[in-house]
Amino acid sequence: MRLPPPAGGKCTINIEAAINPDSSMAQYHDAAWCGIALLRRPGLLPSRVPRTPQHQQGEEVVALGSGGRLAVAAKRVTPAISNAAMRHPRIAQAASAAEAYIGILQGKGAASAWSRQGEASAVASTLRKVERPTIIDVGANIGEWTTFVSRYLARPADFVLIEPSSAHTDGLQHLNIPGSTTIVVKAISAESGRATLRATFAGAGNTSLLDRRDTYFGEFTEQEEVDVTTLDELTEELQLTGQLDFVKIDVEGKELAVLRGARSLLEQSRVGALSFEFGSACISARVFFRDFWDLLVEHHEFALFRIAPGGVLLPVGRYDESLEHFRGVTNYLGVHAAV
Repeated sequence: MRLPPPAGGKCTINIEAAINPDSSMAQYHDAAWCGIALLRRPGLLPSRVPRTPQHQQGEEVVALGSGGRLAVAAKRVTPAISNAAMRHPRIAQAASAAEAYIGILQGKGAASAWSRQGEASAVASTLRKVERPTIIDVGANIGEWTTFVSRYLARPADFVLIEPSSAHTDGLQHLNIPGSTTIVVKAISAESGRATLRATFAGAGNTSLLDRRDTYFGEFTEQEEVDVTTLDELTEELQLTGQLDFVKIDVEGKELAVLRGARSLLEQSRVGALSFEFGSACISARVFFRDFWDLLVEHHEFALFRIAPGGVLLPVGRYDESLEHFRGVTNYLGVHAAV
């Protein structure tokens, strides 16, 4: 949407009108339009930014091109624009929706629902050099992920499907995919034992070992006691002594626990590539993206990518706090340096 200029075409910001709750809509509109015009006016702002106490030893801080001037301009006009726009519920709702959608375009909060085919193609791209890959699906659910990946591989593979929910495992028996399929009816975590599996209803996709409190789910009233093991113990039990070419982890908030239970596999560099989810369930687990970064990048030489809709892989070259995105679910792919 494009705002028309104020009446008469003159750009004079009335700050008092912009912050006055009794101002008219026309006055809010004029303040917002003139604020945007200021951002676009050349030569209006200084090219140098004043020093702050953080700039030590006489360093001169120079705004780099228009980017620095734009930041100064934004700080000058944003209060007026915010007052003009955010007091109106519909504009505030539209801004929130736009923020969420822009994040989804970058893969943040997109999960698989926006492009299961794109995720499968991204996974298959890491396996191009492997003639018959070994693929571990932790949290197989009804086998949808495995089915899509198998189609994109277009060749036989050895799949191990791990799913603790009795509501899902019957359907896994009937998957028709080339290669071999091993089904394991257990949960995977950092330690073996017994645990309670919770869901909002039998067969729900949000089934988790956590007592989740996500605001957009109902009560997790469906419960089931299940056996729990670790990836280290399971691979030994199944006599999987070679390379695990891909490990997919989708366990609704317990992804980091699964990785911690694969300590031996990671230390031996036996995982070629992997994917994991990060999102709202991690709040219940008290887990941050920093934990994944430290474990996989700092300690085990993985390169991380965010999977955007359509299968675009966006490199995560360094850690910063914007990665702590808990809205929805974000899918990440990790590739070991040896691959």
